[in-house]
Amino acid sequence: MSTLKRRAKYILISAAMAIGFFLVSYHVIFWNIAGGNILAATIWNLAIIFLILIVEKLEIYIIEKISSKMRSKKKHPLFLKFREQWLDDASVKSYLYCFYIGVLVCSALIAADPYFPVLGGMSDYFLSTRYGILVLVAVDKFLEQVFKDLKEWDEWRDAE
Repeated sequence: MSTLKRRAKYILISAAMAIGFFLVSYHVIFWNIAGGNILAATIWNLAIIFLILIVEKLEIYIIEKISSKMRSKKKHPLFLKFREQWLDDASVKSYLYCFYIGVLVCSALIAADPYFPVLGGMSDYFLSTRYGILVLVAVDKFLEQVFKDLKEWDEWRDAE
């Protein structure tokens, strides 16, 4: 697949999954779980950010750890193909970033006009999600550093 097609596919998948995440976040978290309560919905959304990022980082760390052992033994080409395909698809983190870009745009529109058509009735929802992008970036950078440190520690330990 060409680079342009792969990038277009990645962006479209991220956008589609961001819309799916919005539907789950709005209907399931905001209304069903939090009952429209802004504080409870904010806490749930932040918890989901932490959970998704931690699981994704652990998943990549474990797959890389296993594949480096497989590579050294020159066995299991099927696993290496699985790993390549798994890591080639759009990540959950990209869905979240795409989702929160949409949240920022919608929050800005509502801030400019509280009765903006279609979004006006969703102001409480956007209020509960608007700081998620800050937490997403902070947690993402923190976990990136933690796993970088873990990788360096593993390399140091393996060198002994």
